[in-house]
Amino acid sequence: DSVEAIIGYVWLSKKMQIEELINFLANNFEGNLYDRNEEIKQAQKVFVKLLIHIKPFLPENEL
Repeated sequence: DSVEAIIGYVWLSKKMQIEELINFLANNFEGNLYDRNEEIKQAQKVFVKLLIHIKPFLPENEL
């Protein structure tokens, strides 16, 4: 999965600690996470927020 690869890159390149990534995700989840459909919607929103947050840590693609 590309999102996992991007998060792994940021972590392995020591741009963010794993604890920071976990805290970001945990702090941004909202709603009823016991409802599977709600959990999926929340996960999509939170991972988009995380990708926006870590974008500055990614290398520039100069083609």
